[in-house]
Amino acid sequence: VRFFFLMTRRPPRSTLFPYTTLFRSKQLKSMIDSGKLTVRIVRNKMVIELPEAVLFPSGSAKLKKEGIRVLAELGPVLASIQGREFQVGGHTDNKPIKTKRFPSNWELSGARAIDVTELLIEYGVPGNRISAAAYADTQPSETNETKEGRAKNRRIEIALQPNLDELPDLSSFDDED
Repeated sequence: VRFFFLMTRRPPRSTLFPYTTLFRSKQLKSMIDSGKLTVRIVRNKMVIELPEAVLFPSGSAKLKKEGIRVLAELGPVLASIQGREFQVGGHTDNKPIKTKRFPSNWELSGARAIDVTELLIEYGVPGNRISAAAYADTQPSETNETKEGRAKNRRIEIALQPNLDELPDLSSFDDED
């Protein structure tokens, strides 16, 4: 039987670098201050959250002019973070949608994530460092019981993916059979 003790310590400087780079960005700070986006930690990842009201008309994946401007500001900030990948996640509320283009919230959330991803690539984020994901209504950030909660659930999240190369070598913990 092996026992392992984990000690809490400050993360290595290389792990903190992307976060400090983002928070030192004057562009990002002004976008946060103006309510265009928020930054928070979700499921152990740093997430930039963009509300639907800034990016898209209701039930649509066509970006608003304001949304394009926000992404034009954000793209170069994300591109400046070296060695990190991003995942753009599309989220919806739980109200069903059924149109020819969007038979369900899965298609709507996916189309929104792809549109944002393509625009971020256009604004400088390398295509090999960004991906898109559809979550539909499966990861609400608020209750879907109120109008305000549903509005907060309709969002795009850009998650800064962890760099797995920075994890310690765990091969010594393999079972010795």
